[in-house]
Amino acid sequence: MTIINNKKKKAPIYTYEGPPLFKTKLEEQRYWEQEKQRWVEGYNDMPGTFYYAITQGWVKDRITGIIARPTVRYVDLFIHEFIEKQRKAKRMGGVIKPRGVGFSTQVGILCNYFSRVYPGSTSIVTSKDQDGIQTIFKEKVLPAYENMPVAIKPDVVNKNDTKQMCYLRVQVPVKRGDVVDYAESEVYLRETSESPKSPTNLSGKGAIFGAYDEFPLHPRRKELLNSSIECYRNPVTKSLDGFLLWGGTVEAALTSEQLNKFRSMVSDSTIWDCDILFPILDADVSYQRMA
Repeated sequence: MTIINNKKKKAPIYTYEGPPLFKTKLEEQRYWEQEKQRWVEGYNDMPGTFYYAITQGWVKDRITGIIARPTVRYVDLFIHEFIEKQRKAKRMGGVIKPRGVGFSTQVGILCNYFSRVYPGSTSIVTSKDQDGIQTIFKEKVLPAYENMPVAIKPDVVNKNDTKQMCYLRVQVPVKRGDVVDYAESEVYLRETSESPKSPTNLSGKGAIFGAYDEFPLHPRRKELLNSSIECYRNPVTKSLDGFLLWGGTVEAALTSEQLNKFRSMVSDSTIWDCDILFPILDADVSYQRMA
C-alpha cells in the first residue's frame, strides 16, 4: 500500500515548448526519433509514459468543451511513477482517489501512448456503466489522438462509437531497416456491466494495457476480473506482460454499501497481485498548464 500526501509547494515539473522550427526533413525526423526514445526510456527522471503525457497529451474540458493540453500536476507524476513500478514488477495497479485527480484523462492519453509506441498492440477500457465508456472515448481518447502532430499521427483504419462498444484502430508505421511497414493498433472500449454475460465482453483479446474506470463500483467486478485477467497474461510464462490499471473515486456521496466495496477491493488486492496507490490532491501543490 502506498499513501502519498505532498503539501509542500514545488516548482513546475517540466515546461514543454513544442517542436522547434525544422530547417530540413532530416532534422525533423531526428527530433521525433529522440522523442520516441524518451517516450520509452523516460527523460530527466520522468517515466516515459509521463513524458509522453505532458508533451503529447490533449483533453476536452468537460465544462467549456475546449480541447487543450491537460494541467500538469505532481499527482500525475506520482501516478505515472506508480505505473512504471507496477509494469516492471508485472503486477496490477489500482488507484483509489478523490474526485478531480483526472484518472480518466490519463487513461485516454495512455491508450494513445501504447497504440503509438507499441505498433500492433491493443488497449482495452471499460467502466462501471456504458455511459462511462462513451465519455472516456469522446472526451479523453479521441482528443488525445486527433490533436497529435501530423508527423507522428497514425491514419485511422476504422472507428466506432456506440454505448455498448467504441474503438479506434490506427495504422502505425514500423521501420524495418530501410523498409517502412505498418501495424494496426487498437483502442477498444466495451461495456461489461449491463447483463450477466457482459463481464466476458473483453475475454479473448490480448492487451498490452487495460483500464477499468470506477472499478470498485462495477456491479460485476469480480466476474469481469476473472474473465479478463488472461488478456494480460503471457500464455507461456503466465506472467502479466500486459498492464491492468483500475481506478475508483471516493467522495462524500458514497453510501455505506459503496464504501464497503472499496474496503473489499483493498482486502482482496493481495489475492489479485495488485498494489494500490492513494494519491491525495492538495490545493497547496503547485501545478502549471502546458502551452
